Amino acid sequence: MIIFPFADDNAKKDFPFITLFLIIVNFLIFFGFALRNDYQVIVSIYGFTPNEFSWFTLFSSLFLHADFLHLLLNMWFFWLFGGSLEASLGKVCYLAIFIIGGLVAGIMHMVLVDVAGKSIPCIGASGAVSAVMGGYFIFFPRAKLKLFVWLWFWIKTFKCSAFVFLGLWFLQEFFLAALAGSVSEVIRLAYGAHIGGFIFGLCFAYMLKGFFLDSNQD
Repeated sequence: MIIFPFADDNAKKDFPFITLFLIIVNFLIFFGFALRNDYQVIVSIYGFTPNEFSWFTLFSSLFLHADFLHLLLNMWFFWLFGGSLEASLGKVCYLAIFIIGGLVAGIMHMVLVDVAGKSIPCIGASGAVSAVMGGYFIFFPRAKLKLFVWLWFWIKTFKCSAFVFLGLWFLQEFFLAALAGSVSEVIRLAYGAHIGGFIFGLCFAYMLKGFFLDSNQD
């Protein structure tokens, strides 16, 4: 069964320049390096390896992806949830939730991953994108997401609130993180990063939303 969000009903107040810029950067880096024969060497140098902690690789790992599908999925979710959030937070705060959320996600992955996973470089923007999703959850819980559902020969689209979809997604990540502790084949997937990024996005957006409301009242 495949459930995939492809649109929301939020009217975009401003064009999401930061979102588009970061997507372009990720694509340029992927096509500039991922097709090279020494890409695995590049990943080992610039990916974040938990047992070799480095703030630099914690940051650089956000812009590397394992393959084109990995990149495409991350960037699609980023585009879908990021545009509305960028307009609400402003460009500086929005960029902060992406970058800091990505760093927090990497640290959470380092804490939660098992011993075998600590020596594997972790790459991808999914932790940062999860932070953006957490921010969207706070600012737009009632937004309607349009979902594509494919189950064998049954294909349908329907609408679901962001509160329900993102809430279920977050619970799924907890389940998969627990499963990853007992199934060695999935230790490469950084579910801890998804959890850490989402929680950071929730907290950061909640704080900013309260600040914006207080400012408007003044």
